[in-house]
Amino acid sequence: METFTLNKLPAVAKPVSFVPPPYCRNAQRKEVVRAQEKLLSLKLRVSNPSKLLLLCETLTDNSSKALEVKLNTYLMEESESKAVFLLHLHPSSQETFIQTLGKNELETSQRFSLSSETVSQIIQHENKTLKWDENINSEILAVFTEMFDDIHYRITVVPIVKKQNFYPCSIQNLKPTLLTCFLDSGKNEDYLINLAEELFKYCLPVLLNIMSSEEEIRKRIQYQSLLAVIRNLLLSVEDINGLIKTMTEEARKITNSKHCTLFLNNAGRVDLISKVFTTFSSSNIRASIKSAEDHIIPDHVATTGKLMNLQQGCEIDLIDKNLIEYTGFETRNILCFPIKDENGIMGAVQLCNKRNGNFNSYDEEIVNILSFFYGELITHTIKFVQGENFKVRNHLSNELMIYQIHVEEIEVEKKLTCPLIHWYPNFDQFSFSPRTIVPTETTCFVMKMFQDLGFCKTFSIEKSIFLRFVFHIKNGCRNIRYHNWKHLFSTAHFAYLCLKNLQLMEKAYITHLEALAYFISCLCHDVDYRGITNPFHREANNILASLYSSYGSIMERHRLSQLLRILNTEGCNFLETLEKEKYALFLNLLKDFVLSVDLATHFKFYKRQYKMIYGGYNKNNPEHRYVFVGLLVTCADLSDHTKDWSVVKNVALDLYEELLAEQNITQDISAKEMESFPLPDFQIEFLKQVCLPVFKLLGAMFVPLKELTYKLKKHILYWECSKHIFQKAIIEGIPCVEMLQSEQFDATIEATVKLLQKK
Repeated sequence: METFTLNKLPAVAKPVSFVPPPYCRNAQRKEVVRAQEKLLSLKLRVSNPSKLLLLCETLTDNSSKALEVKLNTYLMEESESKAVFLLHLHPSSQETFIQTLGKNELETSQRFSLSSETVSQIIQHENKTLKWDENINSEILAVFTEMFDDIHYRITVVPIVKKQNFYPCSIQNLKPTLLTCFLDSGKNEDYLINLAEELFKYCLPVLLNIMSSEEEIRKRIQYQSLLAVIRNLLLSVEDINGLIKTMTEEARKITNSKHCTLFLNNAGRVDLISKVFTTFSSSNIRASIKSAEDHIIPDHVATTGKLMNLQQGCEIDLIDKNLIEYTGFETRNILCFPIKDENGIMGAVQLCNKRNGNFNSYDEEIVNILSFFYGELITHTIKFVQGENFKVRNHLSNELMIYQIHVEEIEVEKKLTCPLIHWYPNFDQFSFSPRTIVPTETTCFVMKMFQDLGFCKTFSIEKSIFLRFVFHIKNGCRNIRYHNWKHLFSTAHFAYLCLKNLQLMEKAYITHLEALAYFISCLCHDVDYRGITNPFHREANNILASLYSSYGSIMERHRLSQLLRILNTEGCNFLETLEKEKYALFLNLLKDFVLSVDLATHFKFYKRQYKMIYGGYNKNNPEHRYVFVGLLVTCADLSDHTKDWSVVKNVALDLYEELLAEQNITQDISAKEMESFPLPDFQIEFLKQVCLPVFKLLGAMFVPLKELTYKLKKHILYWECSKHIFQKAIIEGIPCVEMLQSEQFDATIEATVKLLQKK
């Protein structure tokens, strides 16, 4: 084979005006020796020096892809190959990537995993070839198999290994290593080895310089993107839920992934029972409570604090199957990183299904920066929100204290020593309406029911403390038409009837502590009700919405907060004798039962209640007891609709006037529209969709309560018969309130019902 060499150039004599000293003569001799060694190293075995010089002359592009295309073209022509491509090896990130194939630039660089062991094996093949056979490393084989459908290509791979200090311009922390791949070359292996070595001996520095420049540009763009992310996040620091939703969306965008889920550790728990924030698209972000104990990947990351980059095919056994069930999409790849602050690990963020390939070292670099920033930002936002919430709660507490009438000790003493018997016929029957009781006697009846249920004796409750608590609850109720103290007393009365007549404690349907929480939640669930519904608070974005809207059930959470404030008022904590564990359990039960009053919460639990009732109630199952008491609370809250028609009609009137007062505040509906409000239709729908289903469930469990469903059906019939009366009144211009209060209204309905019964 012909070998091309560079002829030694003749030395040019230079005039010397003086005799150089010895040290200069030695230095001159060393320069000559180095020059001779350099000339000897320029020997080319297979390359044409003219072509090589012409190629070097054209390497002026600012794009590494354009440079590679020229290098590939040169190698293809000289090796008579169908195609040539370069695999760039990054040992520190344990991956390889390809950005050109022959004379074509790839639109997106393809990256593949490559272990450090494989890179070590490649380095050992310096001045050799990696053959396409069973001896080739399995990871390299997997790369070629993924790149080409036809694996019958004859591929010759020549590793190009250079030391980092040989080229100071090389990428920082990376040893410049390439795999030069020849497809179906017409030359032998020795020729290909020499061709690749001779080319990259002179062209690799140019390529590495350009790649280093591109790396700096990429980092600059990356940091600009991170600054944009930080700017967007800082705009959301006033709302922790809004902040976390922004975090998931920004992490999804900056890594170009399709889905992002954020898991937060539950304080005091080792497992990852988390609030999960998931983005499925840029316009659909949702938050829900999920258990992450079965989500292997985020649980592992949140425990160890180590990032995980998983790809289908390599770590398929670790891909989270539960995530597929939860999200409904197939997982191709996952990048999961921890959220850390100065105190430790707070949770994990899981990114799924990167567009255009797998997650690479650049993505890992980004999320490692986000890991600490997310943690610190969440921590400081929580502190900020807590401070703001403290101000709001303090304002609300002061407002309640101003609104409340101070409870005088003399009032408590009078009720404790009250000589009256306080007896009403059928007081312990479900047909009895507690709204007929004189308001001044209600506190005495509350005390009477509380003692009759045995709570004072069972829990060693001091009567004066409990009675003082009741007075604070009564004074905490606002003067509105329906959701007032009278409604709370009626709800507590129904709870008393269920506990006494159904013998729920004696027959172990529920525990004594659950019964106590049931009675107290019914007695207090509407304290400080303001006559305005949750949707209005959300739309108005008022002080209550800012405090509770992110959790849902705005008014229910506010009333729970006021209830706990009253309970912690001096001289009102009637449960101070309870053990610590029982007291904590009671507060948890109280919270759940008060929140269950929200109909939105009730509808979520209805399926569980239905399954529990018709599937068989298990008294020993805490979950069954929890769902059962939630059903009891809902029934107690709606119990006014199961009384006689006269009570039901007055309740409807109170609810209508309360709604009218709300509309006067919100001004959503004009006064003329409210006068023509279809009250019968509203009551029929409410009784059918809300009241009847829950009382049917309770009647299926306790036969005596089926009578309540019969009354509900009767009231539905009465409202159906009243439709034509209301329509006539609207035509005649008679207000709805005036129609309900007229004596002729009841008489007309009774006559209509009798007529229907005859037919």
